[in-house]
Amino acid sequence: EGWKLITPHLSFNASSWGLMLRRVWLPRALWLEARDLGAIACRTLLAGLKDRGPAGARALLTLDLRNARLSGAGDVTEVASACRGLQSLDLSRTRLRDDGLALLARGLLPRSGTSSAVHNSLKILTLEENMLTRGAGSVLADLAMGGTPLEALLLARNELGDTGAQALASALQGGSRLARLDLSENGLAADGLAALLGTSPVGGSSALRSLDVGGNEKIGAVLAACPELAEEVARGLSGAMKLRDLHLWRCGLADAAYLLVERARPPHLELLNVATNPFSTSLRERLLRPLQEGCLAAWIRL
Repeated sequence: EGWKLITPHLSFNASSWGLMLRRVWLPRALWLEARDLGAIACRTLLAGLKDRGPAGARALLTLDLRNARLSGAGDVTEVASACRGLQSLDLSRTRLRDDGLALLARGLLPRSGTSSAVHNSLKILTLEENMLTRGAGSVLADLAMGGTPLEALLLARNELGDTGAQALASALQGGSRLARLDLSENGLAADGLAALLGTSPVGGSSALRSLDVGGNEKIGAVLAACPELAEEVARGLSGAMKLRDLHLWRCGLADAAYLLVERARPPHLELLNVATNPFSTSLRERLLRPLQEGCLAAWIRL
């Protein structure tokens, strides 16, 4: 076999994966980046990673397979099972779709008759741009529930809509550990936003600290057309006791919607991202005007 490279951080690419896989010592790898791999390369790599023998990647903490051509989610599930310390898994742009997500979830969720998750270390799951639809909402809610240790679920550029957001809201209300949720560019409207914010009543039952719903351009129009829903969003915001970051970039917010958010500012909010919204010139000038320390300019991003 010859020499082996021992390094904690591995990076495979489409041209060098074969040589790298033969020459690295996987048991000492902690972070592995394998983006843009073709089907054969991806299948070969996953076969090596799920090896439970002495040459397996049992110390792996982070696995990044963004834009890799998976042959199926089952292989990834086996890798997660073999790498018991895995904390972060990125499957963005791997064409999972709803069926692939369901298969992945079956490998990560507690088995029937047990209360503990199959995988007890996974804290960050990134599934951006995977053509997930509102039908995936219940599966994502199960993953976000207390049966898994997930703290961050990143779902940007899917098609979950309000139905998917409402399913995740039920998980947040049910004792999820999620501290960060990214639903940007998912076709949400104000109903989905209200549901997510409604999980943090006064008393702060939700652990959510960062919420990104940017790029959902229907939010502003619905808030403007439905005052009752706007007030529901305001109540949810004011009661979001643990929320630190709120991202509402490119949500079609007019001045009235921004002022509603300003009035209902959560007590511990540190960052409000309202970039690329159609505010009036007068409001934009007010927000950009230098203010004394501790005022709105310290927490707003335009």
